[in-house]
Amino acid sequence: MPRHTLRAFAAATLATAAASVLAPAGAQDPAAAVTLTWKSMPTTGTLAPRQETAFARCGEGKFCLVGGRAALPVGVLDIESKAWVAGATPPMPLHHFQATTGPDGCLWAAGAFTGPYPTETAVPSIYIYCAATDKWTKGPTIPRPRGGGGAAWAGGKLYLVSGNVGGHAEKSKVVPWVDSYDPVAKKWAQHADIPNPRDHFGVGVSQGRLVAAGGRDSGAPYPAFLNLTIKQVDVLDLKSMTWLNATEHMMPDLPTPRAASATAIVGTALVLAGGEGHGKAFATTELLNVATGRWVKYPDLAEARHGVGAVACGGAVYVTAGSGQIGAGKPRDTTEVLSLGPGVPAGCTAATGPGGGSVVPGNSTAPVASPSPTGSPDVATPTPRPAVTTIPAPTVPTTPLPTTATPSATPEASNEPACFPASALVLTPNGLVSLATLSTGDDVTVVLPGGTTATATVTGWSHRAAGGVHPFVGVYHSGAGSPLLLSAGHLVRVGTAGRLVPARSLAVGDRLTGASAGSPASPVTVTRVALGMPGVGLYHPHVSAGELVIGGVAVTEWTDALPLPLARAAVAVARAAATAGVRGDLLGGAAAAARGVWRASTWATSAGRLGSLRWGGLVAVDGVSL
Repeated sequence: MPRHTLRAFAAATLATAAASVLAPAGAQDPAAAVTLTWKSMPTTGTLAPRQETAFARCGEGKFCLVGGRAALPVGVLDIESKAWVAGATPPMPLHHFQATTGPDGCLWAAGAFTGPYPTETAVPSIYIYCAATDKWTKGPTIPRPRGGGGAAWAGGKLYLVSGNVGGHAEKSKVVPWVDSYDPVAKKWAQHADIPNPRDHFGVGVSQGRLVAAGGRDSGAPYPAFLNLTIKQVDVLDLKSMTWLNATEHMMPDLPTPRAASATAIVGTALVLAGGEGHGKAFATTELLNVATGRWVKYPDLAEARHGVGAVACGGAVYVTAGSGQIGAGKPRDTTEVLSLGPGVPAGCTAATGPGGGSVVPGNSTAPVASPSPTGSPDVATPTPRPAVTTIPAPTVPTTPLPTTATPSATPEASNEPACFPASALVLTPNGLVSLATLSTGDDVTVVLPGGTTATATVTGWSHRAAGGVHPFVGVYHSGAGSPLLLSAGHLVRVGTAGRLVPARSLAVGDRLTGASAGSPASPVTVTRVALGMPGVGLYHPHVSAGELVIGGVAVTEWTDALPLPLARAAVAVARAAATAGVRGDLLGGAAAAARGVWRASTWATSAGRLGSLRWGGLVAVDGVSL
């Protein structure tokens, strides 16, 4: 076929695909259906109001509230009965610290202040409280004592990050120190200083990274220091033990700079709730997806508060106590919970392991996304990763989750270009059908921009193999009890803007577009992500609209195996050839050819031979310019 004829066929095919989408079945604003909210959790017993507190797990099914400027007894919350009881009083007032849950399951208070405002002094030792024995124990001495810093466990070690020496006095100073304590070796180690020193903040560990967000510099005179908030996010790579610069970690600044927020980790999300600064106490809640470097705005707390800790458990975040106004005053005695799933979890009695106040163990080997390739700004391209691993994330209480098994597949299979297993359920105008029974020419339901639904046609397949066990990413969400299974590099639209993100980089709290038979599209929330879940078969359909609905979620037909312009060009060529009457595995062949061109061009570009090749504009596929 002449080049100009093939080019014309490709253009005509794309136009025909767009025109084949029928009239929409009904519109809905995707943001309108979001129902996530902080809810007041009714409790029994007495909780002494307090501020400048810490909150963490301290035993089987127990959350412990510690702190306050007075010597107050520990508040022990039984998460099943929702009852508060008073525990032992600490040896001295402890405040301005981030509580953690140690390997013994007890609460560790490290990096605390004691004494009155403004001349607080750093507590020189770690103190440990166990709910099972209701006893406080003096732990190891801290070589470089300070207060108001962050603390978290990773790799069996306790990390103390930054903080303040001198409290709120005029000559106090923020310090950049980073120290770790190994409870097995009983040794401390010093590490590289944090790039942006801060106090009144928390840290979290996910994706093999320690992340610090929020906080301020309290070394200036009052009230100026209340506004000296730190907007930059600092990221420590726990493998190399180096602090990454902004270009390396790709984490944007905190959208709402503030200090003294409640901080917790839920899966790959760092949660910041509440805080103070700039003339007020905040109710703001924001989540940082550590895997993709994206901030997500979540519903405000019911009550603004600061100087408070958080516990993540069972797919929810719990906060309690704190101060309701900037500085001090209005101590809170209420408990709030934000559920990231369809309802408030029943409990967290099975939670075990260290995690910086969170039920999620901190040291994850899950993947980290790297910057997008040139010409495909919407797509996050992954770095190499293990074939099978599970992202630590909360369980979904309403549905038992299967234990992730290692499939009988090669390590490379986790990055295979195929999209879905044979059992994946596809939404069609006639209801749900398994992907294995779908044929070219069949109609499927799609979701268009704005949330409208329509009908499109299956135009072909890149892969259609019924056999073999392969690893997939399992995406659990609030719209269904069973997970969506798809390839690690398959691109899913996230948020109202529809940003394309590979499945391996999705995180708890991400909002996807859900769709079901007879209902308009509406947002669903990711509640758990697991890598390496086994599935049978490899199926990659292509649809005239470029979109389809599988597992209750609107997904694209694209993966990150190729830059989007090249992938679209390959599919356009195959469709155009099919229209011209050429037979064979056109889509599979075109995709394979395009991958070959991409690999060759990548090699050649690195060698300086194809520096002028542009994937965002003119693309060459087998010598044909499109």
